[in-house]
Amino acid sequence: MVSKLDVELGALLTPDMVDLLLQQRYQSLKVRAEEGQPKPIFLLEDDADAFELFVTWLYRGTVSPARKFDDQSNTFKLVARYLRLYMFADTIGVRELKNIVLDRIQECCLLNNTVPGKQDVKRIYGSTLEGSLLRRFTIKSVAWKLQQFGEWFDHKPSMTEAIREYPDFAMDLISLLQSRELIPDPRRPSECEYHDHAVGELCSSSNEAVDSALGSS
Repeated sequence: MVSKLDVELGALLTPDMVDLLLQQRYQSLKVRAEEGQPKPIFLLEDDADAFELFVTWLYRGTVSPARKFDDQSNTFKLVARYLRLYMFADTIGVRELKNIVLDRIQECCLLNNTVPGKQDVKRIYGSTLEGSLLRRFTIKSVAWKLQQFGEWFDHKPSMTEAIREYPDFAMDLISLLQSRELIPDPRRPSECEYHDHAVGELCSSSNEAVDSALGSS
């Protein structure tokens, strides 16, 4: 049985606060918390962290920046947090937050000289649909590393497990590598390639950490 947390949204955000916070951020999410009648939302236990980050973003308009770590395990922990937040934003349809989080994932991977790993692939392909921009970034990252270094972490065990569990990952990777085109580093910003924008919407994202890393490389 999956453990769930009941989060009383109305206890956290008043109607006026919700309207104020959401008015300028996005139009797609319709949240109403009636005073005196809080409406519970149900989150998987793993999503509690994502919800906390989401509320922080609502109040502060920012997502914690990427950091450089000495221990790669800390890098993957931070990427995992970003991924949970991305999935949450995708579920409730908040484009702006998805774009910010994907920028952070790029930053984290670039600053720590890595790409999404096996567990990331499992999480991404198990929680997104065909055509996902997060899938596009992930598959290009794996293919780029294979082109550049001939391996993807421990390569054979990771690749075998990922292919066995997620055939879509295998098909995407084979399709990309068969093109024999040189794949540019997907961790570096490239004209909103991995952003989700409404038609005609201008991108306002800034990727300061990546810009700094590019300047020092």
